[in-house]
Amino acid sequence: MTHDLHEAIVLADWVIVFSARPARIRAIQPIDIPRPRDLTETRFLPQFRELHETLCDLLRPDPSLQGAAA
Repeated sequence: MTHDLHEAIVLADWVIVFSARPARIRAIQPIDIPRPRDLTETRFLPQFRELHETLCDLLRPDPSLQGAAA
């Protein structure tokens, strides 16, 4: 398990994104970048950038839940 998005994309086959409390699964994202993956080279691949952008969007707070938990 990691909290580092770059590391997760390079090392994992799947990334699971959880919501804020109460934690719920927001997405299960497969990582379809061929192996072996090199940390310094993989981050320059178009697939890496697309996955990173998608996952960053998923990590942003869900506006529909703003103010729901107090």
